Amino acid sequence: MEQNMQGFTNTADRNETISYIEECGCQTEAAEADCVKTAMAFARQCHQGQTRLGRDGKVPYYDEHILGVYHILKDECHVEDETVLVVALLHDTVEDTDCTFEEIEKIFGTDIRDHVYLLSKLEGETFSDYSKRLFDHAPAQVVMIKLADRLHNLRTILFVSNRKWIQRKVNQTYTDILDRLEQVKDNLGENYASEISMLKDKIIEQLAVVQAELDKKRETIQ
Repeated sequence: MEQNMQGFTNTADRNETISYIEECGCQTEAAEADCVKTAMAFARQCHQGQTRLGRDGKVPYYDEHILGVYHILKDECHVEDETVLVVALLHDTVEDTDCTFEEIEKIFGTDIRDHVYLLSKLEGETFSDYSKRLFDHAPAQVVMIKLADRLHNLRTILFVSNRKWIQRKVNQTYTDILDRLEQVKDNLGENYASEISMLKDKIIEQLAVVQAELDKKRETIQ
């Protein structure tokens, strides 16, 4: 999506935030109850200054997309697993900001770092290669987060003016998200099977909405 990839405004902000959050991180059993709040604070700081096109023009990326994905999982899928919610909040921190996998591990632990790694498109990686890596290796909860991420993108994609870019994203969703899901779904087990199925159906429904708008635009131009 169109956005401003700024992240931490300066090194002082970054170090102060990392130092503070390390003190209340998710490494101990006592801290687990506050892990989601910690991830919210961390992600908000990481994405500070980034914007994304929304209904009201440019809006804060964290408020629009990060919380959008979080609420799809929490409110629509009724996910209560804190690990899933934390990873959803952190899913773009490394890919889109100056945050590192090492910082994620130091604050949130190895498992969450590994999940964020699978969700992060690496430098120089094509989307096709990224999606293959993700669906070949990701457990069900990570696949679920990716589907929620794509669903939110599709719900907001028509705010972007570039119709050719939108059509590419629609086509990409079929080839690199839904087709990949179909190939691995039998290996994901029963955990989150119903949530994954629901998100798949919602994505297909939203693809139809977006495609209809694109087709309408073409008819108007012609």
